[in-house]
Amino acid sequence: MPTYQKRILYVVLNWGLGHASRSIPVIKELTKQNCEVTLGSDGRAGILLQKEFPELEYLELPPYNIHYAGHFVWSMGTQLPKILLAIRKEKQFLNQLLLNRKFDVIISDNRYGCFHKSYTSIFLTHQLNIQLPFPGGSYFASKSVKRFIRNFDTCWVPDFPGDPNLAGKLAHGKNTENVIYIGSLSRIQYQEKEAIYDAVAVLSGPEPERSRLEKIMLKQMRDHAGNFALVKGITDNNSKILQISNVKIFPYLLSKDLNELMLSAKVIICRSGYSSLMDLAKLRKPAILIPTPGQTEQEYLAKRMLQQGIFYTQNQKGFDLKSALQKYHNFKGLDEERKDDGLLAKAIQNLILRKKL
Repeated sequence: MPTYQKRILYVVLNWGLGHASRSIPVIKELTKQNCEVTLGSDGRAGILLQKEFPELEYLELPPYNIHYAGHFVWSMGTQLPKILLAIRKEKQFLNQLLLNRKFDVIISDNRYGCFHKSYTSIFLTHQLNIQLPFPGGSYFASKSVKRFIRNFDTCWVPDFPGDPNLAGKLAHGKNTENVIYIGSLSRIQYQEKEAIYDAVAVLSGPEPERSRLEKIMLKQMRDHAGNFALVKGITDNNSKILQISNVKIFPYLLSKDLNELMLSAKVIICRSGYSSLMDLAKLRKPAILIPTPGQTEQEYLAKRMLQQGIFYTQNQKGFDLKSALQKYHNFKGLDEERKDDGLLAKAIQNLILRKKL
């Protein structure tokens, strides 16, 4: 039997594919440093993790089942009782699991109930300061999130300390005690590659907005001269690769194939989710950002990228592919991600040496 440095339970929120995709480099680094990793999630995020790491044990966790409809704040507010119930259920699941299983560390990417006082518990998030349309709401939402995070021993933030950084005020500012910045997390690797697609659209995020953007994108790509590819971001097993007119459609792609496809694009079209920005930092390619309607975090990040002259942005409502393809050239993009000095590797090394107090 192999001797492992640490036994890790790594759990991921199923909210689009962003949390799962950004966790891939963390899981790879854990296994590289000889940790035994057990994965836990549900839905599409769980399927992606199983396909990326078929050799690792996987546990099906209680789902949050959040349905995104209308404005983000209203949608989340009306579903708050369901979210709190899901947190309670995952906490119960974890307690029951730990009666029969022993782990050294629990790492939770945005699953607030997955901590235990007898184990080193780490929370991974880029949102320490919630951005809402009204300041009072932002204050109280951020305070509530930090109260949850205090249940964990440490908060890992996938960003760089100081300036420049990717998350802006989402992850920087006051009250960042017990926070460790672990650098940008991306499963993407940069290399020079000839561009064969005029644009590659990579869709993600909760329904029904993901499907709505898919319809908009497919129609406008087919109506526009050029060579395009679209990754739908769904992990359903019955979905197949299709060629419709001038658009090649992929249901989803694992890391290596997605990397190759994105490198072969002149420009990337995607949501302005934080995981997407970390991927773009690796790619060093121009992008057209489309924030999920009403999702305040994405709207903030898209506006920040636009104001800094980094990426062109359009709203989903009234999206015009022709105009976007003409204007994205005027933005500088992220030429190369900031050197992270091995922040993730160092954080994991310190974790291995750490003992629960």
